[in-house]
Amino acid sequence: MEEKGWKGADLVFDIDADHLDTPCKSSHDSWKCKGCGTVGKGGAPKICPKCKNDRMDEQTWLCEQCLQQAKEETNKLLEILYSDLGVEPSDLSIFFSGHRGYHIHVYSPHLQVMGEEERREIASYVLGQALDPQLHELSEVSLEGVKVIEGPQLGQPGWRGRMVAGIYDVLEEEGERLGLSPAQVKTIRAQDRDEFFRKPFWSSVKGFGLSTWKNISLKAVDRKAAKVDTVVTTDVHRLIRLPGTLNGHTGLMTMQVRRERLDEFDPFRDSIAFRGEMKVRVKDCPEFRLAERRFGPYSNEEVELPSYAAMLLLCKRRAEPVV
Repeated sequence: MEEKGWKGADLVFDIDADHLDTPCKSSHDSWKCKGCGTVGKGGAPKICPKCKNDRMDEQTWLCEQCLQQAKEETNKLLEILYSDLGVEPSDLSIFFSGHRGYHIHVYSPHLQVMGEEERREIASYVLGQALDPQLHELSEVSLEGVKVIEGPQLGQPGWRGRMVAGIYDVLEEEGERLGLSPAQVKTIRAQDRDEFFRKPFWSSVKGFGLSTWKNISLKAVDRKAAKVDTVVTTDVHRLIRLPGTLNGHTGLMTMQVRRERLDEFDPFRDSIAFRGEMKVRVKDCPEFRLAERRFGPYSNEEVELPSYAAMLLLCKRRAEPVV
């Protein structure tokens, strides 16, 4: 073992709906405290609100909203890799994980030899962590004795232009909570995005100072960041699921997705592996779709299902086989 040497590792990104704050989780995920038995809906808290125990039994599900959000995060990551980091499309592959997300592998020999610290910096960059808008041209200047706000413009490379692109979404959706009047919010929503940015918008919103714009810019960065699992990216010894294998959480197949087909790729249709029929006793499960069929909801009942649907319930511990 002492004679072995590390030659390198692909740069891998993992985007998983488990790490995304999707509103649908409250309808199909649940948790139970292993200490006191307290139960709740949605993602599990870090500690039990009742007994402060940190050991949780979680039951997760996968729905179309979860995987659509994961796909959107994947598209954001690809844009950053191509435009900011200069990754060539030919050096990159996309894989559906078989569960609730996607893996992106970068095979560039220049990146394979990077250590954990360099990979951590890349993960931090795509997440927009510790980004200071004032180091990206946001500033307060005095023009003829009047203080005005200046900042980056739409179309600039890197996080400058990306941050500006996210500002419109923040103002449109959260304007009133940020201090805009209903009339101002209505004006912004009525404008075309490109038209909005043709104006000197940094100084066009009355009452918005440097600190307010900095807060809005940070919200915009969070919207435009790609929510990757930093542990996967920084671990140079991590084993990644191979395409063609079955994911033990779903029975769905891990498979490569061509870049030009990512938007139309349907994991609930394209990654099915099993054929035939199977009888199972279902404890409980929400309504779900696989292939072109919808199933459930079921509660404590025996049903005969296509094997791919039955296998999903078995893998999710929502059912038991009927012999």
